[in-house]
Amino acid sequence: MLHVIRFVLGCFLVAVFVVALLNYTTVPEHLARLEKRLIPMQTAAAGPSAAAEPAKPTSDAAPAAPSPPASANSDAFTVEVEPIPAGLTGRGTSFPLGNGLWLTARHVVGNDCSQIVLIIGGSNVFATIKYLDPNADLAVLQTAPIDVPALPIGAEEPADDSNAFSFGFPKGVLGGTADQLLGRTHMKLGGRLAGLAPVLTWSELDRSPESFESIAGISGGPMLDEKGHVIGIIVAASVRRGRNYTVAPEVLQAIENELGINGPQPDQSPASDVVKKPVVLDSSAKAMARNSRIALTYCITPES
Repeated sequence: MLHVIRFVLGCFLVAVFVVALLNYTTVPEHLARLEKRLIPMQTAAAGPSAAAEPAKPTSDAAPAAPSPPASANSDAFTVEVEPIPAGLTGRGTSFPLGNGLWLTARHVVGNDCSQIVLIIGGSNVFATIKYLDPNADLAVLQTAPIDVPALPIGAEEPADDSNAFSFGFPKGVLGGTADQLLGRTHMKLGGRLAGLAPVLTWSELDRSPESFESIAGISGGPMLDEKGHVIGIIVAASVRRGRNYTVAPEVLQAIENELGINGPQPDQSPASDVVKKPVVLDSSAKAMARNSRIALTYCITPES
């Protein structure tokens, strides 16, 4: 009987929690929105065949998300990540770390993509995958060096009940959420992705645009503390309970250390102007985009 109860509870959690933050569109739809055509990649290294190969770590000892404790499975919820349908385009968000490096969610990009395009300053900027974390929902993208202010990773664990703000492109338009920290749990990935990693749980207090029932498309966007530092990447949402989930800070710090950008960097600029109280989500999202602190990110799949 106990096994039956566990099975039913597991099915319920899978139904309740979804990685509903990746938005799909057809190529013609997003071309119409951008009012420009995506140009082919110019180098073989950045072409479809390279994107289809497994992402290479930045070193032989590249970091994965810290190994979860044995008890992690007991508090983990599961999300099923479906493949991006052939001929459609996955749409999410990325943000800059400096030197042409961008962080996003792993389910936004990956080996499904024949091309990855970031919209920066109104221009198409092509990216390749530098690293895919095998456990956490985190990916590092590489573009040519771009002169944009990089967002610093926060060095401190957010305190209980602390407030934070996420920004990105829900449904392809600028938006964000205001959230309050509830605690920690673990997220287990299923479907086309696998892995188990710690995440922070947030209660959503507000969102922009308010009319959106779903914030699909904000995946990969930064969660900022009240100092304007990144303390997470938004990766999942609860359908019914108003909960958002972000990659845990220690996962970001492990990637930062491996990339050699830990500590203050010359091109880093906290988004303290954006999270200055009172935070207005609509104008703050516009400010994030205006300075290329967030970038609309497309994963373009092969036609067949």
